[in-house]
Amino acid sequence: MNNFLKKVEKIATYITYNERERRKYARYELEMREFEAFSERELSLRYVNLKARYEFRKNIFSFIVGAILLTVLTGVWKSFYNLSVKSLQLFYTNNASSKEDTLVIIACGFMLFAVIGIILLVVIVIYLKELYLMKRLLLMIEEIRTRNKDA
Repeated sequence: MNNFLKKVEKIATYITYNERERRKYARYELEMREFEAFSERELSLRYVNLKARYEFRKNIFSFIVGAILLTVLTGVWKSFYNLSVKSLQLFYTNNASSKEDTLVIIACGFMLFAVIGIILLVVIVIYLKELYLMKRLLLMIEEIRTRNKDA
């Protein structure tokens, strides 16, 4: 029982702010020692490659988000509106079986647009996380380079 309580306490402290900050600092220290072990040329190579990759991904991300927003604002919602109008027209006809069919069409349409929206949101969040990690590494390398220049 005591072992179980220790495990529960360990899990509870794992998600606390102080524990997360401690893990971030440990990861930071490990990465900084790794970068400090590089020569100036190797550090410069890492910096240039990472900076180029970061800028490229940032530009692609801006283009993709702009294209998605443009598509959503112009074409996709128009199609969704047309589907809704046609479904409602079918719904108000006197045929009983067409009401059931119309409800299925409306539900499928909503689910389709919801799934597409969720997928886009997940892809954007993953891409932003990668950009964040790249920027973090760039800042760490810049810090080491400025420290080396000052010394």
